Amino acid sequence: MRVPPPAPEPVYRRFAPRVALVVIAIVLIVLLFSARGLAVLYTDKLWFDDLGFSHTFTTLLWAKIEPALLFSAVMFAVMLVNLIVADRLGPKFRSAGPEDEIVDRYRAVVAPYEGRVRVGISLLFGILVGVGASAQWKVWLLYQNRVNWGIKDPQFHKDVGFYVFQLPFLRFIAQWLFVVFIVVLLVTAVFHYLNGGIRFQAPFQRVTPQVKAHLSVILALMAFTKTAQYWFGRYDLVLSRRGVAEGATYTDVHAQLPALQFLVLISIVGGVLFLVNIWRRGWTLPVIAAGLWAFISIVLGTAYPAYVQKYTVKPNEGSRERPYLVRNIDATRKAYGIDKVEVKQLGATTDLNEAALAQSDTKATLANARLWDPTTLGDQIDARQTFFSYYGFKSVAVDRYSVGSEAPTLELVALRELTGTLNNNTWQNQHLAFTHGVGAVMVQGNEASGSGDQQQLDPVYRLQGLPPAGDQELVPKPSAVYFGTKLGGYAVIDTKAGEVEGGAHNSQQVATAHPQTGVAVSSFLRKAAFAARFGDINLLFSDRLKDTSRVVYVRDVQARLEKAAPFLSYDSQPYPVILPDHSVVWVVDAYTTTDAYPYSQHARNPGNDPSGGLSGNFNYVRNSVKAVVNAYDGTVTLYVVDKTDPMLMAYRKAFPSMFTDASRMPPGLAEHLRYPTDLFTVQTEQYSLYHTVDPSDWYGGSEQWAVSPQPNSKVSANGGTAAASTDATNTGRVQSSGARARPEYLMLHLPETDAGQQFVLSRSFVPASRNGGTDNQLSSFMAARSDGFDPGGGGTYGKLIVYEVSGDNKQVASPFLAANQIQSDADISKTLSLLDQHGSEIRLGAVQLLPLGSSIVYVQPVYVKPAGDSTFPKLTYIAADYNDKAVLIGQAEASAAGISVSAEGAVRRLLGLTAQTPPTTGTGGNKPGTGTATELEKQIRAAAQAYSTAQKAGDNEAAGKALDTLLNLIAQLPNATAPTTTTPSTTPSTTPGATSTTTAPSGTSPTVAPITTTTSGG
Repeated sequence: MRVPPPAPEPVYRRFAPRVALVVIAIVLIVLLFSARGLAVLYTDKLWFDDLGFSHTFTTLLWAKIEPALLFSAVMFAVMLVNLIVADRLGPKFRSAGPEDEIVDRYRAVVAPYEGRVRVGISLLFGILVGVGASAQWKVWLLYQNRVNWGIKDPQFHKDVGFYVFQLPFLRFIAQWLFVVFIVVLLVTAVFHYLNGGIRFQAPFQRVTPQVKAHLSVILALMAFTKTAQYWFGRYDLVLSRRGVAEGATYTDVHAQLPALQFLVLISIVGGVLFLVNIWRRGWTLPVIAAGLWAFISIVLGTAYPAYVQKYTVKPNEGSRERPYLVRNIDATRKAYGIDKVEVKQLGATTDLNEAALAQSDTKATLANARLWDPTTLGDQIDARQTFFSYYGFKSVAVDRYSVGSEAPTLELVALRELTGTLNNNTWQNQHLAFTHGVGAVMVQGNEASGSGDQQQLDPVYRLQGLPPAGDQELVPKPSAVYFGTKLGGYAVIDTKAGEVEGGAHNSQQVATAHPQTGVAVSSFLRKAAFAARFGDINLLFSDRLKDTSRVVYVRDVQARLEKAAPFLSYDSQPYPVILPDHSVVWVVDAYTTTDAYPYSQHARNPGNDPSGGLSGNFNYVRNSVKAVVNAYDGTVTLYVVDKTDPMLMAYRKAFPSMFTDASRMPPGLAEHLRYPTDLFTVQTEQYSLYHTVDPSDWYGGSEQWAVSPQPNSKVSANGGTAAASTDATNTGRVQSSGARARPEYLMLHLPETDAGQQFVLSRSFVPASRNGGTDNQLSSFMAARSDGFDPGGGGTYGKLIVYEVSGDNKQVASPFLAANQIQSDADISKTLSLLDQHGSEIRLGAVQLLPLGSSIVYVQPVYVKPAGDSTFPKLTYIAADYNDKAVLIGQAEASAAGISVSAEGAVRRLLGLTAQTPPTTGTGGNKPGTGTATELEKQIRAAAQAYSTAQKAGDNEAAGKALDTLLNLIAQLPNATAPTTTTPSTTPSTTPGATSTTTAPSGTSPTVAPITTTTSGG
């Protein structure tokens, strides 16, 4: 009897504990490397909760998670099913071959774990291919919340909403599936090889029939996916950039579209042939099909359209493209909101006279001309109003305010913000003590203070100092500014350290009140999360923090909005508003954009004309939201000002609790809404080409405009520009530098309207020319109205008016030519040149186009910045240009003539309606302002030498006296002639509000050298 062998002893997996330890170690490593990401996610949740946007956080998070999960699951399922099928179809027995060793080794290693290997590989590719779909969160969000646009495209008669909301997502699915099937095909083929179903070195059958059938099905699915791509590609033609204008043009409609339709059929046939190949031997049929498909794709999809474009369209482009240009013009005008521009004709006359100046609208427009530019004023208030090194004025905004019963006047407003420049930059100072700015400054835009013996003029403040003082209606309460511009990092408020802020008489004080904002660090977990987020361990161990302390982060207003509502675009110029309840808010214009509006031309963004927050790729834009951020507590409110915008309708469906109706704006806010600069920049660029609706005129280009060039900022000593040569008489034309003038906020009366003085945004046009030869001629100017906001949309806010200009049998000067004529005038050039010596700098303000009745006058303030880094520019002259004549007036000359240093004074001087300064006859001597031009020049040279000598010696008092003498002499120079007398012709005009005189500190006055100027504007 044979004794059976003993049963094998059970094998114990002694390595199981090791596996567990490895798994635990891997989990800990993953957690360690993802700790910061988890901390950021957690603190983001707290940040949104503090903002009151908890639903927004959840929606945004799921908008990224949902497509990632969905597409990962699809990829996982498709891959797993194919791998299971590959294993099931693997041959049980194969003849021996040179590749069996590889297969045997694979089976020996994988066979015990083949199920887990399939799942692991499917999961890996599911994550790799699927997670990337989270980047399409915005496309996914719009697809889920799509709305009808109400406009159909002229080619396929589909609603515009299909192209904006649906087509991008459908196109993404088709492209993604094609990639999926390519990956699945490759991985499946590898598995078939490892299972023995594919043999590259077999002498007979290299691919088993089962494997061939499997791979043929995958190839067929790829072909059918390509069918979907061709089908959706038909609709993409409405966004084509092939022709002279965007959209489906002649070649797209008559060549590319038929080719795509034929390729749809070819791809279907190709897919069917792959399936038929299952029952045929070899791969001849699908190879022939694929080759024929590729050939037809090249011929029909590429070569044929190129042939039609070159030989059918190009020779007859104007007539062939005419119907498609009509589509492009109509779509572009609608997409940018320039289809409702009101066009008026302005026959610019040259008969401006005393009676015209006496008109109330004309006087008001001249009185409201802006004397201070934001950039130049910013330098001055930064030097005089910061008081502490850690404060600064980062931007100055142009707005209008009405104090008491006064009519609205032009004002320039800036907040005193935290800059982070500390003498002792410790962690406690940076994050606990110096946490906020304080107060605001407001300057009357149309007034300056000074007297006859003070050549340089100062701003007139409505609000200034610490604590902020001025008109009581404007004093901010609370005055602390915790949220501002260009403000990074974080701060912790309500700590044991105490918060420092500047007070009266250059003293520092500890803030006693704190806004109820930020996230409380009331637990160790929160402290640890913030320490990980900011990479700052001090938050975890500092004994200065209390349970009630709160971390304030994302303090920059634009960054705050971009985080709260990342699907909107934001204007590059936030501006502060002081409301009637004394609270201070930042207003930021928010935009909805898309690049999928059929037939619309994409926005032009030339490098010399940046459009700030609207510099991306888009062909539709609306300013549908006014975003408001409280400067004290950071509260964010998004007010809907355009309910008809389909893009915003979709976002409101996605975020129903995020937006607030404009009718719920706090009192006084609507009066400070401004038409946004970035939007106006884009609209004027598009309108310069699309103001004409006739396709023949558009194609011919003879009616095209260009935005007026920016007046050249470099002025040479003879009054010309550094970038251009001028002739001996200083009348040579200045060539454009290529930069285009920025829009300007002005307060004026628009011709042929009965709304009185209005706050408008203005920009001028000149005829388009490749060589800039028509930069001197004004074609028109556009004004965007900012007053009269109506939440229902019936007000005058946002209305665009274009004035097409024609002169009295002559060309009307553009702002560019006006600036050139001012700088090239012999007397003005000489005056500026004498001022600009020893490193002083002339700054030219914005050239303001002022329509006075039917006449157009240009006004430009001129500032002088003395030598030295610690000085700042001050208003010194007002220049005016009208009817090819220019004039420059300063304080001394204006006082002698009985006029004011204002736009009205300059215009009156220009028209000869004021008394000239009578020169005093004499025999020479040292009395300022006497004698001939030659004698004046001698006195000027002597005064300049005296000033220079005193400055070098450090005698500030002597330098100040010498400078006063020098400026008074220069002011007389344009009128210095042989001794004569002049009779006054009119009564003097005065500048409203010129109430005070401020003497410039000694040593801060301009010194005299070769002139270098910069141009500022607002």
